[in-house]
Amino acid sequence: MKRPATAALPHPQAPSGRTLPMRMTALLLGLTLLAAAGQEERIAAADGMPQILVPAGNFTMGANDEDAHGRTAEFPPHTVHLDAFWIDRHEVTNAQFVAFLNAAAPGNLARLYEWCDLANHASRLEFDHATGLCRVRRGYEDHPVCAVSWNGAAAYARHVKRRLPTEAEWERAARGTDARRYPWGEAWSPRRLVTAEAGWHEAQAVGSQAGDRSPCGAWDMAGNVREWVEDVWQEDFYLRSPPQNPVAQGPHYRGVTRGGAWCLTEWDARTTSRQPLPFNACRRYMGFRCAESVPPPLLPAVEVSPAVLFYAPMDGRLQAAAARGSRQPLEVHGEVRFVPGRRGQAAVFGENSLARSWVDYDSEGN
Repeated sequence: MKRPATAALPHPQAPSGRTLPMRMTALLLGLTLLAAAGQEERIAAADGMPQILVPAGNFTMGANDEDAHGRTAEFPPHTVHLDAFWIDRHEVTNAQFVAFLNAAAPGNLARLYEWCDLANHASRLEFDHATGLCRVRRGYEDHPVCAVSWNGAAAYARHVKRRLPTEAEWERAARGTDARRYPWGEAWSPRRLVTAEAGWHEAQAVGSQAGDRSPCGAWDMAGNVREWVEDVWQEDFYLRSPPQNPVAQGPHYRGVTRGGAWCLTEWDARTTSRQPLPFNACRRYMGFRCAESVPPPLLPAVEVSPAVLFYAPMDGRLQAAAARGSRQPLEVHGEVRFVPGRRGQAAVFGENSLARSWVDYDSEGN
């Protein structure tokens, strides 16, 4: 079957030695913009993935129709409150996942096969024994990565400084706040998505099916590839799920998968469909997307004082970390010059020897 035309994902460019106004420093962490429908979006700096902001609020999780009666996995429907979060607009692509593999485990076949099944017929990744690196089969760069384990999905998310969405976040992004059965509404329409009932025989380029788009603007949540989420599998979790930011945790050997796929049917394409898989399973239809928490509001801006120990970027703005450990935004007048640092980007402002600088540290917590 002929594949739809692929649309390349944008890749932001990092600043390098040029002068930028203070208001443009958000480009260091990701370009933020407003979508045509008023949805706030940005570009993740680590892998160029477009992200969509899902606002805080309540939604109905679970099903209460003829398909759910007697099925504890999806019943009962219940109200859940979620804090605001970012969700990837698309599923992670082959090109993005290969870049991760080559950076995190070059030549390490044991680790590579722990994360994804390169020998699976649905995988479009190849291993070059001469170089020890992976590559994408030509023409499949923007297709979603397939045959990925939960371990591989979680490792990728950590590598790009994000995480897997919780099961509740995934369902909120897929169905919105009106408890719809599919991302587009209530009526089943196989022509809208990449699924077996539409005659597809492999995954297609991310974002190639305009009909499979959720209320928040996330693509391919009903079809293309099924997706790993953060939670461990608990079939009766909805019977005792907490009402705010629920996530099933604890020791377990199986995780939760959500959404439909190119080789699955209508049952799996429903926004409430949930199934278990072992964490190490690399099924031909398994992929993923990432999410990111929205940090709490910052404290009011303060003047620079001798108590300031160092400066660090937070939310795309220059921030000060005071001696007591509190972080506050700085009011910086004029322009900021960015130069490469030993472990990231450094910013220098001021024109005299007393000017201070900051470094974007790679380690978490800085």
